[in-house]
Parts: sequence; structure tokens; C-alpha cells
Amino acid sequence: MVPGKRTRDGKEGEVRAVAAMMACLALAGCASAPGPTPTPDAPPATNGPSASASPSQVPSPTGSPSASPTVQPSVRAQPLGSLTVRPGAAPTLDAGPGAEVAEQPSDALQVIATVADRSGPTRLELRLPGGPELTVNGGVAVIGTLPDGFLAAVPEPEVLDEDGQPVASALSARDGSLVLTVTPEERHTGVITAELWVGRQVIDAVTVATERDEPMYAVTRTPFGHALLGGGLGTPGARELFEQQGWRQAVALQPALSSPDSLKQQFDCHVLGAPRKQSWNLEAYRPDHPDWVRGALEHRCNWEPEDLPSPSGEQADPSPSPSESG
Repeated sequence: MVPGKRTRDGKEGEVRAVAAMMACLALAGCASAPGPTPTPDAPPATNGPSASASPSQVPSPTGSPSASPTVQPSVRAQPLGSLTVRPGAAPTLDAGPGAEVAEQPSDALQVIATVADRSGPTRLELRLPGGPELTVNGGVAVIGTLPDGFLAAVPEPEVLDEDGQPVASALSARDGSLVLTVTPEERHTGVITAELWVGRQVIDAVTVATERDEPMYAVTRTPFGHALLGGGLGTPGARELFEQQGWRQAVALQPALSSPDSLKQQFDCHVLGAPRKQSWNLEAYRPDHPDWVRGALEHRCNWEPEDLPSPSGEQADPSPSPSESG
């Protein structure tokens, strides 16, 4: 099945998700997809007697009153400041207490937020004056509209306690603000730190060399481009954003990338399977391979003609070939 190609029932997103998971398992052995993150300030779901019964007097199977439900801790709001994002301009943050801002190359911001109170969940809030469109999908927040009205993105950050242990967090949009809800547990220690990135440009440069008498394009990313994928597989939303906006930016830097089709296929393969590499090498001599997910563990984005399915649907007999950098 061709990744991203519409099936008869039109479930393009489902096909893409399945293909991405197949490549994820093949290239990096990713863990099982996490379950839904509970919303700390949402009321607990009820399942049983009607709400008219007193919580402390809900009959148990033995007829005696059951224990009262656990009281959900209140959620503390911590403003991080006002984030301004405009077309053609670098994002700026008027930071509030508990937030430090560092400007990064290619008009990106790195925001370090600290949470000292571990007694319950904390909402770290970035206010967006002017009301730009804000959507959160697949672990990444997109400010503006895709593709042409894209202003900036904020990937789901890494949140750690003082000992470097991960702390549960979730991005959401709330009343014109971008919200990161941090939910510590008793096992966490010290001050909790969240590292948020705000940026737009993910591709830094595209340089051209020659291999097998054909162009080879070395694509390097900006610091924000590395942060967007998180040094690992990244989130589904971050990968999709990189495949769309990252490719547009790469082609803008080097228009010759637009052909042949195998260059875009190699780019998508590297987004999914080589997020830790400093440079992605895309070779024009590689054949068109829409179904590159198949055999990804073997070809590792450097497929040869023998890696393509034969007309009968079987893999062609492999023949030795020099290992290429990619």
C-alpha cells in the first residue's frame, strides 16, 4: 500500500497512520502508542449509581457504603507571558515569572519554564495576543493555517524533574492560549523543568554534491528542526508537519529537489527513520519507490533497484552494492 495514497473508502489519514507505525517499528522499534492523557481539571467520569446518590453513601455489592472517591487535586495556573507571532518576523515572548527565553538561530525561541510546586497539576500558559488560529494535533501546536498561513509551531516539550525523570505533560489550546499541563507524581523530586521551542524554519541549508554522476543533496536542519522531532521518532503531528513544511522549505532553498519523486520519498523516510542524523543525504540516482515503507529495515532509506518489488509482487534477488551514506 502506498503511504498517504487515498484508499477506496477515503481513509487517507488511517492509511498514513498505519504506514507510519510500520516504518516506526521497522526502523527504530518504537514503543506502543500511549493511551489518552487524562485531563487533570476534568471531572472524573461516573459509572454506576445516578448522581443523586451521595458520594459517600454509594451502595457497595455487600450493601455497606463504599469509600468516597478520590478528590482530584486543583490545577494551578502559571502564566509564561505573551507570545507574539507575525508573518515574516521572528516570534517574541514577553516572559512572565518562571520563564527564561533564549533566542536561537533561524528566528526560533527556546523557553525554559520551571515548576516548583509539585503538589498538583500546573498549567503553563502562553497567551497569544491578536487571536491567531491555534490548533494542537498529534503532539504539536500549529500557530496559523497550513500550508501558506503557517506562522510557527510548538512541539510537545520534554518535561523533567531534578533527577532527570520524565514528568507527564500535555499540550492543548485554551481560550486563546497555548497550555502545557504538567502533572507531577509523588516520585518526582525538586524543581520541574519544561523546555519549549517556538519556531518556523526547520531546514537550515541544502548543499549539492555528485554521486554516481547524479546530484546528491545534503539537507541539514536548524536547531528548531532538531527540536521538532525531539531527537527520536517525534510525534505524529511533528512528523507530518516536517514532511509538509520541511519539504517546502528545502525545495525553496534548492528548487532542483522537486524532481525526481524519489527525493521526496527519501526525505520522508529520513524524517521517520533518521531523526538523529545531522545531515540527510538524498541521491537523485535512487529509483522511484512509493512503497518505501516495505523493507525499510533493510534499505534504511538508501534503496537500490533490487529493493523494489518485482512486477509479480516479490522482492527481486538482491545483488551486492556499495553502502551509501544517507
